[in-house]
Amino acid sequence: MPDLSPSKGVLSCLYSRCDSASQSKGTHKLLFDLILDYYDKAVDRLPVKEMPPDVDLLRLVEGSGFCFGLLDPVSNIIFNTISVLPHDIGATPKPSSPCRKKSKRTLPKITRKPKWDEIASKSYKGLIDFMLSYFGCLSKDQAARYLFWSSADVSLAVMLVEYEFGTDNPLLPYPGSERTQAALKMAALGARHTAPDSFVRFVTSQYPRNILLNSARVLADSGRKLHIADVKGIVDLVHSLDTPCYDAKVALLPNGRTVCYVQKITFHGEVLAAEAVTSKISDLGDGYSSSSTTTTLCPAGYHITYVRHIGLERLSYCLSEANAEKHRLNAACGNSCEYLQSLKMRLLQYIQTFYLTVFSRLPAGCEHLIRSILVAGHCYGPMDPVSNVIISSIWYDRWCPLPEADRKGIQAYDILNTCYMLRTQARSLKGLLCLACALDPTLTEECAAKALRDNTCDLFGKLSGVFPLGSGSSNIFHMAAKAAGHPLPAGLGLLYQQLAQVPARFAQLSSLITSSRVLSPDVCNQIAAFLEGEFKITPHVQNELQAQAPKLCKEALKTLSRKRSGHGCKTEFIRFKLAQLLDKYASEHPWEPKYVLNFICGVEERGPLFTVCYRVNFMATPESQDENTLFFAEFWVSYPQPPKPNFCCPLQQPYSGRCYFGEASARKIVYPCSTEYFMSDITAYGTKDAEDILDTDFVYFDSRRDLKFATDVNSYYAPGFPVLSRPIVLATDEELKMLGP
Repeated sequence: MPDLSPSKGVLSCLYSRCDSASQSKGTHKLLFDLILDYYDKAVDRLPVKEMPPDVDLLRLVEGSGFCFGLLDPVSNIIFNTISVLPHDIGATPKPSSPCRKKSKRTLPKITRKPKWDEIASKSYKGLIDFMLSYFGCLSKDQAARYLFWSSADVSLAVMLVEYEFGTDNPLLPYPGSERTQAALKMAALGARHTAPDSFVRFVTSQYPRNILLNSARVLADSGRKLHIADVKGIVDLVHSLDTPCYDAKVALLPNGRTVCYVQKITFHGEVLAAEAVTSKISDLGDGYSSSSTTTTLCPAGYHITYVRHIGLERLSYCLSEANAEKHRLNAACGNSCEYLQSLKMRLLQYIQTFYLTVFSRLPAGCEHLIRSILVAGHCYGPMDPVSNVIISSIWYDRWCPLPEADRKGIQAYDILNTCYMLRTQARSLKGLLCLACALDPTLTEECAAKALRDNTCDLFGKLSGVFPLGSGSSNIFHMAAKAAGHPLPAGLGLLYQQLAQVPARFAQLSSLITSSRVLSPDVCNQIAAFLEGEFKITPHVQNELQAQAPKLCKEALKTLSRKRSGHGCKTEFIRFKLAQLLDKYASEHPWEPKYVLNFICGVEERGPLFTVCYRVNFMATPESQDENTLFFAEFWVSYPQPPKPNFCCPLQQPYSGRCYFGEASARKIVYPCSTEYFMSDITAYGTKDAEDILDTDFVYFDSRRDLKFATDVNSYYAPGFPVLSRPIVLATDEELKMLGP
């Protein structure tokens, strides 16, 4: 296996602000010159003069010869150009009339680079759009740099990005994935392709092996001049895709029915793949039972990427070339480094998955823990991230419960504001970075972020070497909690330190958390009792726990009442809609268990006043189980008719989608694996806005301990106080009425 030792992040930083020589070269110009050269090479290979008189390959290159796709750039130009030809390209032309003089066809002169400026510009934009759509966490400049180092080969560029931000063994983009298909469609739309859907279908479909290998001769010898037979082979490949056919058979039985649904995909009579789903629905007298089996035949077809190979050798070569210029990079570029910002986005994606995992373990009866998770459930600590969230949340809920007077205004502990969860995730990341630097004071922020990436934000292995913490050791957990803005940093730091000093008890707590997949009320009470028995309060922590928040002024109390009323009305409205959608899902899927809504964990609203689309993540529990399943729902409040049907569907891990958690916007809703949602999976407001006053702050307000919030809200209504970046907006009576079911 080749050595992939070059430092990660070099490709992103070269020719950027981190590069001392970046002023002399522009990556965008270098990339554009590469694309122009590819058009010269592609045209030199095309059989322009040998084609029939009615086929002008040069004009086709100018119109549809884009260099993006899943092959190398020159092959992409050739395949995309020939793909628009009709199927009868090889037919013999009709003889000309003897009375008419046959006109001599003059071919346009092949010029150099200026001829291809327009199509090269479109290809350049398509390449950039592919990278931005596929990853989301990259800037345009970063995308251009990765494409330059990969010689405008998007498949290799994807491997380079995956290597620098994740695994040491990156994989090629899979043609059958929604992520790849969505990115290709965005590239085609950005390049103003006349038929983007046809382009995506051509690039990502499966083909019979014999027809595909005939076309592979075009790729085998990259310098060979093509013949008409080669063109005909590519045309046959494009037009070999038949419309998939479906067969369904229903057999009536005495006690029910059996449905056998078969989907077959064929090419010229050759079966590419077949999938048979057999569902048996039986009447038991007091209800129905169902069972389903699926049989999938091995595919006889292959994606177009089957005929090319990108090994780790080429990846290593690109990294080595860039590593040779690493000396030009600044030693410390700070927060201005685009690579560091993109790396933080990737870490936030990991953290989002941790919290969704915790939510999946909360059954009915433990919804009150959601407030503690959002307020104080951070994922740094002495255990794995998920266990850390559970420990800190249950501990905070036991020592800082919401007063009875404050709980009266909460109808349901649902998360309607996605920025609140983003705030918790962003604070957890700050704590993790601080903890990584505390373990190794020589680390810079970028090196700490790389260490978190290499360990998937799990520092347990790094921390195991410092257990048990001596009495004279500095409390690194207190430092992390303080950096993360935890409401009780001294208390949490002391708890973790006391747990770490008794390894046997620490292992017992770990076993208690992992013993059950579902955190039932009994398990939560056992964990709380364990933590209460281990936690020995010091005077400093006692003062922190007894801090008293100032009373809210009259105007702030009015805002608090209206915010909670608006939250309650909106919760009731959304829960009513979700219950309807779950009933609809149960009727359409009788072979699956019936799900019951547990709690909402994210809501996104889009659209004008009279056509609002709600996209919701929520946890639902099967009637016969306790473990939650993450669902996605989409419904419309529209007049007179919604533009599309309302629906909901379960989501399975791993949750697919782009990694995007920027300062201006973030991906806070988990969507189905569909091109439609992949192309619009970014929600408004990002990490920059997460620290502002949010509606959920009013809902979860603790009148005894929320010192900072009470001070900020009172100051907001004080005379002469400057307006906040996002001022407090009161819901009108009309808006509250609209939220009623």
